[in-house]
Amino acid sequence: LLEDNMDILVTKRLTLRPPLEVDIDDIAEFIGNKNVSRMLARVPYPYFPKDAEWWIEHVSRNIDAGLDMAFTIHRERLIGAITVEGFDGVPKLGYWLAEPYWGKGFATEAAAAVLSHAFKTRDVERIASGVFTDNHGSLNVQKKLGFKLTGHDALWSPGRGEMVDHVTTELTRRDFASAGHAAGQAIPVTWDAALIADAASRSCLCL
Repeated sequence: LLEDNMDILVTKRLTLRPPLEVDIDDIAEFIGNKNVSRMLARVPYPYFPKDAEWWIEHVSRNIDAGLDMAFTIHRERLIGAITVEGFDGVPKLGYWLAEPYWGKGFATEAAAAVLSHAFKTRDVERIASGVFTDNHGSLNVQKKLGFKLTGHDALWSPGRGEMVDHVTTELTRRDFASAGHAAGQAIPVTWDAALIADAASRSCLCL
């Protein structure tokens, strides 16, 4: 489901690459933490390896079709994931981090790299997102990136089993540049997919 070559983004502290089958257990473990899943709008709880497998297959097809960008986030191991989905319309940013890595600036660093890559490689002028209003960490991330509030609604949270207050946000190319994130956020690297899979299977997850 993956192309022969994959885009890798390398930041000061992180390596981001498209998701692979070897990531299934880590993704299931970390999203299986209710403190993580309750902040996400579309994932079930409990979250099982089969759910992670479905997600990887789904985004891999969309990557190949040019509809989405999707990256897993790595330090010494996988610590999260980030996507920009829907390049056939107004694309939407989504992301999560494993709880032990909250509050360290990793979400902002990863998102800045992916947004920079998206604005550089795709003909888009704005990227949307959204956050549950009690997710103060994510709201702070988006503020630092230059996102602006565009609306308020309520969304069903499978992780909580209830409707939750939610805000919609949007980032323009100009606002991203004004926030100081437009350039220099990551070094794009293209590696052979088979090589990446082999390295990941031997736990060599960080370049």
